[in-house]
Amino acid sequence: MRTIVVALVSGLIISACGVGASERANVLPQSSSTDPSTCPVTVPPRPGFVPPDHYPPELATGVWYGTPELWTSLPPDGAVWDVPVQPDGGVANKTLWWSENFSTAEGEDFSGNDDITIRAVHLDGTAPKVVQKGGVPSFNRFTKNFLLVPLGLPEPGCWEVTVSYQGADLSYVLQAKG
Repeated sequence: MRTIVVALVSGLIISACGVGASERANVLPQSSSTDPSTCPVTVPPRPGFVPPDHYPPELATGVWYGTPELWTSLPPDGAVWDVPVQPDGGVANKTLWWSENFSTAEGEDFSGNDDITIRAVHLDGTAPKVVQKGGVPSFNRFTKNFLLVPLGLPEPGCWEVTVSYQGADLSYVLQAKG
């Protein structure tokens, strides 16, 4: 049963996050929103990040990705959203984030502790920068406390996403298909 629940939770965890700035490539390759094959999506290393004690060391359908200060799960083959395009031309999805700064107790009080910011920049510069602040405190008995942060992008394409939480900055490249 635990495996099924962890699989379901990790299946909900959609592409996001990345590695610390010291682990990022110095220069991201140029890409085009019109050619998805040129988007340098972030593919998690194998084995993935191992979170602190009290968190599952691995997931059934994703790979932990990040640092103790901030992590998420990525699909094993890379950060790709295949979601419907909204009537306004944008795409949106949920991102889920964990930190060693969260407790593992159910019902943690996140007041003053949900100061998470997501910034997204279209790699070919054709869309406005996106900034999303704050998250929804959430809990799962296997993955403990996490912040759910919705991310809406004004158009499909190749996006560099940087997430900031309590002094930790993590980046990844996401291909948003429509």
